[in-house]
Amino acid sequence: MVTDTDNITGEELFIAIDKVIQHQYITGIQRTGGLWRIYFMDRANSIILLAEGINVRGRHVELCETNPFQRPPRPNNLCIKLSGVPLEYPDDYALKNTLGQEWPIETIGEPVREKLRVNGSLTNCLNGTRRVYVKPLEKHLPRFIDIEGYKARIMACKPT
Repeated sequence: MVTDTDNITGEELFIAIDKVIQHQYITGIQRTGGLWRIYFMDRANSIILLAEGINVRGRHVELCETNPFQRPPRPNNLCIKLSGVPLEYPDDYALKNTLGQEWPIETIGEPVREKLRVNGSLTNCLNGTRRVYVKPLEKHLPRFIDIEGYKARIMACKPT
């Protein structure tokens, strides 16, 4: 990600990256939330660009591997996964309306829906598992709960 985005255009970024790495290895350049995201065909090209940086308008621009403005969750928070709930169920229904009735939980941020991995590569296909951070719980959550006839599994997960 490029963190110094003073009105840099996608075209300028593409040309600057092409001077370090051949343009055929660039699969995407996208500006979201004030940050530029750069996608490559393989990890090796990303490492080269991270190590060397780029020059745009005569200025050297440092690159970051992850969003430098994203705060990691606090260590005392708990990460839980909820799986086995149909994709069409809204996240707030699956988490708050079912778990929240008997086991009061306070979520931190929005739930994240996990995607399917095929041969180690992430796809655009959702797998139905929801990951959410919650404040410490007063009592233990069950391993399984019933959500309108579906047996949903609750698991602790590692923070990402």
